[in-house]
Formats: sequence, structure tokens, C-alpha cells
Amino acid sequence: MLSAVAQKTDKVDFWKNSNQRQRWTAAALLEIEPRLNKISGHRQLKNLRAALQSKIREDNKIVSIKKEKEMVFA
Repeated sequence: MLSAVAQKTDKVDFWKNSNQRQRWTAAALLEIEPRLNKISGHRQLKNLRAALQSKIREDNKIVSIKKEKEMVFA
């Protein structure tokens, strides 16, 4: 993907400002978008995120309980 964007933007010798660079990059991305492949399983990414967040919360609770026990016995 980066090489495809570079093909469209490398020939520009002088960038007036960062907005111009962003416009050229956006135009290049829009042009190559139809050729990009979707990530397999992209529909399940929301479920994966929710499961990971749940596991992180669970692990954080376990850690906080262990810390509380250490403080009581210290």
C-alpha cells in the first residue's frame, strides 16, 4: 500500500504545506482503494475487541485483589 501511495506522491518536488501533502495522500489512497484486500474475519473484529477488553478487566480485578491481600498481610 505504501509503495502505491509513493508512486503517486514521489514525483512532487515541492510541498507548499502539510495540507497539500494530506490531500495528495488521500487522493492516492482513494485511487488504490478498490485494489486493496479486505482482512479475512473483519466482521468478527468487534467481538474480538469486546472479548479482549473483558479479559483485561478480569485480569485487572485479579491483580487489584492480590494487591489488597498483600497490603492486609504486610
